[in-house]
Amino acid sequence: MVGGMRILFAFYLLPLIVLAANLSENINIHQLSLEAWKANKYLFLFFHKEGCGYCERMLDESLKNRDIKSKLTKDFIFIKVDIDEQGVVEYRDFNGTKHAFAKSLKIGLYPSLIFMDQNNTIVYGVVGYRKVEEFSKILDYVSSGNYKTIDFESFESILEFEEDD
Repeated sequence: MVGGMRILFAFYLLPLIVLAANLSENINIHQLSLEAWKANKYLFLFFHKEGCGYCERMLDESLKNRDIKSKLTKDFIFIKVDIDEQGVVEYRDFNGTKHAFAKSLKIGLYPSLIFMDQNNTIVYGVVGYRKVEEFSKILDYVSSGNYKTIDFESFESILEFEEDD
C-alpha cells in the first residue's frame, strides 16, 4: 500500500517538478551569442506574456509555420522570453528577472521581437503580432544582413519589385 502511494505521489508530482524547471529557466545572452557566433547565426528573442492574445496567436501560428521554423533553425538561435516566468537573464551588465530585462530594453508592448548579432548588439526590433508572410520577410531582412544598409520598408519594396518581375 505504501509503495503504491509513493508511485501515485511521484506520478502526480513529477509533472509539477518539470513545470517548475521550465518556469525558472535562466537565459545567458553572452553564452548564447557565443553559440550564435560559432554557428554563424543571429539571436532572436521573442518577448511575450501570459494573457496576451496576440502573443499566443504568434506562438501558435507564425512561429509554428514550417517555413518559419526552417528559417529560424537555419539562421537564428530562438529564445522565448516569457516575462511572467521566473528565471534570470544575464546580458552585458544586466542580471535580473525576465520582466526587468524587458523593461531594461524599454519593451512595454507584447509581443516584441528583438534580433541580436553575435556581439550581443541589437540589430533590429519590432513590436506587435506579425503574420507569417511579414514575419518571413523580417527574418530574411535580418539574416541577409540588409539591416546594415537599408531600412525594412526599403527591403520590402525591393522584394515586391523582384516579385513583379
